[in-house]
Amino acid sequence: MVIRLTNDFVFKYVFGRESSKPMLLEFVNAVLTDSGFSPISDLTLKNPINLKSADFLKESVLDIRAEDSSGAQFDIEIQVAQEKSFVNRTFPC
Repeated sequence: MVIRLTNDFVFKYVFGRESSKPMLLEFVNAVLTDSGFSPISDLTLKNPINLKSADFLKESVLDIRAEDSSGAQFDIEIQVAQEKSFVNRTFPC
């Protein structure tokens, strides 16, 4: 049996726990610096559940939600399947 990091549960276990925050910080900083942004020094893990704010909206659960010391939010999702709509659901930092 092969367990892959791309599995939602494995990804959350590896990156979404307090004990794994140093690894998550390294991961986020690698993406930020590769994209031309400055690295951050710390992250706070937040509740990944987005409750709907109106009846016509739906709830969602992120893989990982974090916030840095300046208040910038990081909604971290692992996306394996090619979904054209995924790009429309994201926005730049």
